[in-house]
Amino acid sequence: MAKVSIIIPVYNVEQYLKRCIDSVVNQTLKDIEIVLVNDGSTDGSLDICEQYAKNDSRIKIITRKNGGLSAARNTGLDNATSEYIGFIDSDDWVDTNYFEKLYNAAIENDCDIAFGDIVRKGEKKHKIRLNIQNIEVAESIQDKLKLSHGIKNPGVWNKIYKKNLFDNLRFEEGIYYEDGEFTIKVLDKCNKIVSVPNTYYYYFVNPTSIVKSKPTLKKIHDKMMTRVKIFNYATSRGIKINQKELKAITFKIELFGATVFTVKETQTEAKYYLFDFILVWKRNK
Repeated sequence: MAKVSIIIPVYNVEQYLKRCIDSVVNQTLKDIEIVLVNDGSTDGSLDICEQYAKNDSRIKIITRKNGGLSAARNTGLDNATSEYIGFIDSDDWVDTNYFEKLYNAAIENDCDIAFGDIVRKGEKKHKIRLNIQNIEVAESIQDKLKLSHGIKNPGVWNKIYKKNLFDNLRFEEGIYYEDGEFTIKVLDKCNKIVSVPNTYYYYFVNPTSIVKSKPTLKKIHDKMMTRVKIFNYATSRGIKINQKELKAITFKIELFGATVFTVKETQTEAKYYLFDFILVWKRNK
C-alpha cells in the first residue's frame, strides 16, 4: 500500500495539466499513488494523462462521464488505496517536497490531517494565504478551525487526510463551494491536525475556472446555502465560530428578482433587513 494517494480531477485543462502532473511525479516522496480522474474531457487532457501513465506505473487513470469536481473527487476516493489521501486541482501545482513533508508531519505527530501553506498565484503576482510559521498540533475542534483557518480558507487541496476519514463522508455533488461544508465536517471528525511550514500548494488564479467565471444564480444560491449548512452544522455540534468569519443568510424574500427582505445570522445575533441593507431589527441570541 502506498503512503499517499493523490487525486487529480481532470476536465479540459490541457494548457495547464503537464505543470500539475510534473509537480506530482517528481515528488521526493516516491511511494505514492496518482489517481487521474478524467471527468469527460473533450480536449487533449486524456491524451496527456495517458502519455504520463505509459512512463509511470504509479499513475492510475479513471475516465467517467462529466459530473463536476465533487463527483470526480468522489470517484477518485472510491479508487484510492493509500494510507493518506491528497487532492490537487489540475491547474494547480505543489512543491516537490510537499507530500513528503506533510506525510512525515502527520506520522510523527499522530495526526489524521496535515496541511501546508497556500500561494495564490496570478499571472503577475502571488500572495501567501496562511503564512504558516511553525509545526503546530491542534486537537479540539475550536483549535483545529483556528489553526487551519477552516472557515475562511476551507479548500481541501492543501491537506492530506487519513483515508478512514472518508468512511461515510463524501463531497456533495452538483453544487459549487462544496469544500466549505466538507471541511468543517472532516475537521470535526478527525483526531488531530498539524500545520507544516515551508512547503506550498500553488493555487492558480485561472480566469476560466469555475470560481472565476461569471456569477450565475446557481453559484450565488449555492454559496449562500453552503454558509447556511456550515452555520447549521456548527450550531448543532456546539461549535463556536467567530461572527466575523461566519455570517449566513438564513431567510430571504425576492420579488421580480429584487431582494425585499433578508435575515442575516451569526451564532450570537440575527439581523433583519429590508432591501438587503436597511436594518429594521436586531435580535441577540
